Amino acid sequence: MKETGSCVLYIDFCVIQSGKEIACKDPQLTSGFFAAIFTFAKVTTGVEDAIKYLPLSNLNYYFFMQDNYIFILETDKVDTKFEYEDFNSILQEIAEFFFNFVKAEHDGGDVMVMIDDEPLIDNMRGVISKYIRRSIFKK
Repeated sequence: MKETGSCVLYIDFCVIQSGKEIACKDPQLTSGFFAAIFTFAKVTTGVEDAIKYLPLSNLNYYFFMQDNYIFILETDKVDTKFEYEDFNSILQEIAEFFFNFVKAEHDGGDVMVMIDDEPLIDNMRGVISKYIRRSIFKK
């Protein structure tokens, strides 16, 4: 999402979650909520990226900020094999794919619309899959 609260890319993983049926989140509503939290934290602390992790009920949110974009990864609390560094690495790789895409497709300019690019989304899903496979072999 942009720091201003506009969601420019959303990858939905609701279809692969097991267990009960859950309603998927509205990406624009969610990004507005997190933008407000980031603005509050920035104004309160004076630190640009004051929030890196936020536990919320049975969910965890991990954040990575680069330039004027905030990358967010939502997880449940089931897999204890992942650590903060794993999530941070995932977000950094996703950010790299995103900025390479913006450089190639938008001449490095500001993204103002929701991106719907299957190869980009597939690359990002691949990053997440790679870390999930690695976690299977962790002790």
